[in-house]
Amino acid sequence: TNAFAKAEIFDEGLFSYMAKVALEVPVRESDSQNVAVIINAYAKADMLEGEPATAALMDKLALDIPRLSPDLTNAQAIGNIVNGYARYIQALHRPLRLTKTDRAVYCSMARLALGLNASDFDVQSLTLLAHAFARIYVPDKGDDDEDAREKEEEEALYSALFTH
Repeated sequence: TNAFAKAEIFDEGLFSYMAKVALEVPVRESDSQNVAVIINAYAKADMLEGEPATAALMDKLALDIPRLSPDLTNAQAIGNIVNGYARYIQALHRPLRLTKTDRAVYCSMARLALGLNASDFDVQSLTLLAHAFARIYVPDKGDDDEDAREKEEEEALYSALFTH
């Protein structure tokens, strides 16, 4: 599907079928680059609304992302996942407010990035990560979100990521 998305060939039947297949494939802790490619392909295709298999796939990936291993990933894959997930949220035309699942995805990705050594980064991966995390809307403490502790942890992770 990524090759089709890059070529801007968005065959709804193909993307729907591939989403159904991908739902059956387990995501291993080493699959960070694969997860990034899938999320970006479906976000680019902009076929997320009203497509149950695609929505189910994105929900599954959101639950699988926290299981990715910091020892088996790299800064570019993390940035690609965050960037793709931000595109996914924008494609859904969600209001600029993160759900609990969205926050869990972003916090997991921030933790993975913080688990990398400084030597694991190059200029491209650092730029990608900074751009990807900058796309995320983080509600400030004045919002009426009921879980202030999660917000504080999220803000601390982002702060640590950019001062790491």
